[in-house]
Amino acid sequence: MQLTVLFAVLLGMAATGHALQCFTCRGKSVDVGSVGGTLSGTAKQCSDFDKSDAFKLTCPDTHNKTCLKVSDGDDVMRSCANMDKSECLEDGKVCYCKGDLCNSSARGWPSALLLLAALTAALFGSRR
Repeated sequence: MQLTVLFAVLLGMAATGHALQCFTCRGKSVDVGSVGGTLSGTAKQCSDFDKSDAFKLTCPDTHNKTCLKVSDGDDVMRSCANMDKSECLEDGKVCYCKGDLCNSSARGWPSALLLLAALTAALFGSRR
C-alpha cells in the first residue's frame, strides 16, 4: 500500500503539462505582427528550413494555442500563435493548425484528406 502511494506521488511530481511545439523561421518580408505570430530575433531564415531541431520551438505560454504559417509567394514565415483556430485564411496564405510541428507543410491537410478519400473509395470499391 505504501509503495503504491509513493509511486503515485512520484508519478504526480514527474507529470508535466504538454507544451506546444511549432517550427519557427523568419521570412524576408512577411509581417508577423499582422497575423498574431511571435518570433525570436534569432530565428533562422525559412529559405533554409529543413524540419530539423534547429527550427523547432517550444511555444511560450502567451502564444501556445496554434502553430502558424504565412506564405507570400516564395516568402514564408513559421511561428507559434495565440489564435484558437485550425484553418487557412486569405486563399491559404495564412494557416493556423493545432498540434506539434504541424506548420511544416503548405498543403499537408488537403493531401491527407485526398489520401483518406482515395483509401475509402478503394475499400468500398473492392467490396463489389
